Amino acid sequence: MHTNRVKAKVDFKFCIGNIPAMLRATKPVLSEKQYKELCTEVNKVDGYLEQKRIIFSYVDPMIKG
Repeated sequence: MHTNRVKAKVDFKFCIGNIPAMLRATKPVLSEKQYKELCTEVNKVDGYLEQKRIIFSYVDPMIKG
């Protein structure tokens, strides 16, 4: 049986500036494994800009695709 699944989109408009909120916004579009990997990567680095870059590297292909 074929089902049409609509990909969830990540909406960061209320999250910019808040890393925990940005991580929560990614949860619906990532698998549990991807989400845990993302959280681990974000927690390894210091600085908002680097954390934001990592988050966007995970979700950017989903936004474009």
